[in-house]
Amino acid sequence: MKRTLAEIANLINGKLCGDYDENLVITGATGIALAGPSEITFAVDPHLEEAIACNAAAVIIQEDVDGFSKTCIKVKNPREAFNILLNIFKFAVGNPRVLPIFFPCSTSPIIIRSVPRYSLALS
Repeated sequence: MKRTLAEIANLINGKLCGDYDENLVITGATGIALAGPSEITFAVDPHLEEAIACNAAAVIIQEDVDGFSKTCIKVKNPREAFNILLNIFKFAVGNPRVLPIFFPCSTSPIIIRSVPRYSLALS
């Protein structure tokens, strides 16, 4: 599944900010360290500087953050918005290699990715 930045901002009730192309196609949602140039991630304090330096096309951040120098979508709750995108990108495409797991005591998912040779890696 692919979505444009403008479509994603609309889906998560966010505001696009920074130097952006609203027609840029986003192909996935993943963590800061894994994000590539066609993917979106999210960041909350204290990970904002790490997110600015990452390879992601855009970052979902808290609406009250100022001075963020990367293309971003500002929302009220970045974790909740990212959760919405995980469900859209991970489940809609039927990707059997990625499975978000939510624990009752956590507001963010733990992503289990399968890697070659039948082993699992937590990210």
